[in-house]
Amino acid sequence: MIAVLVLVVLAGSYFVSRLPTTRPNLDEASPRRSPAMAAAAAKVPWSRNFVSPVQQQQPDPPLPAPSPRVRYLPPALSRDGTKAPTLGVTQLEDRRIQIEFLALVQGKWAQGVVLLPAAGWGEGQTEIGFKDPAYETVLARGSGVMTAGQSEHGRSWSLRPTYATGQGPACLAFVDRSAAAQVMLSGAVMCVMDDSCSRPVACAHIR
Repeated sequence: MIAVLVLVVLAGSYFVSRLPTTRPNLDEASPRRSPAMAAAAAKVPWSRNFVSPVQQQQPDPPLPAPSPRVRYLPPALSRDGTKAPTLGVTQLEDRRIQIEFLALVQGKWAQGVVLLPAAGWGEGQTEIGFKDPAYETVLARGSGVMTAGQSEHGRSWSLRPTYATGQGPACLAFVDRSAAAQVMLSGAVMCVMDDSCSRPVACAHIR
């Protein structure tokens, strides 16, 4: 009996001596991405992280039909950043820049227009307006002076309009993610922002 106990104790001591004395390195144990996987991840479009994923949970309502007089509607701002459209610009006779688009205003599509001052960002009033695309009645009209900013999304000029008629988006921003020293209109991203003016809701590229 004593011999059996001695053998059990010796076996237990040997087993304990074989246990690891240091904790495993969890970083080394975790799977590493291959160079191909890392390169693929680096090519993911900016907009997948730029547009709020919360805003993409509910589908947009169907796009409206244009009125018989207009017969044309501009592209709609997209809440799915991977499908953001491209908007054209028009220079008016007074040298202001006009940008037309469709956006959701209070849950319904509205035809929007932004008029940028001729002198450049922040150099005068920027006007913004929305109308019903079918009946062409004015839904909202406002203006304000754009302010420069910097965020994780890049340099920007943003507008918090004061509405004289109706109520439209609380904030509109033009964001430039390039390495340029200043925000360039061509190639920028125009977004309707949330009420805090910090998170994009729906966007489009500027041609």
